[in-house]
Amino acid sequence: MRNFGHDGPERFQGINGKNSEFHAAMEIVNINYLDKILEKRKFQCLQYYKHLSNFVKFIIVNENCHYNFAYMPIIMKNEEEVIEIITNLNKNEIYHDVISIRHYPT
Repeated sequence: MRNFGHDGPERFQGINGKNSEFHAAMEIVNINYLDKILEKRKFQCLQYYKHLSNFVKFIIVNENCHYNFAYMPIIMKNEEEVIEIITNLNKNEIYHDVISIRHYPT
């Protein structure tokens, strides 16, 4: 997987959204399945909300937004909680794409 603009999972150099011709071809093919993909993502997100809402705080997306359910942003209390969650995911070999932008409530 490419990591354009990122110098590791916690440091960002900028954004580079270049796609190859292969990526463009895959997008053209998958556009036919977009409704099913979004439906599956929405179902998965609702399952996360249902089963994890007692453990983490989720960011609520504006109901007027056309959300694609590609990300599941959560709010954590502090750096220690971020490290604990990432450590446990890795220890249990659970794939994650944790990109933590660290802004904590004061």
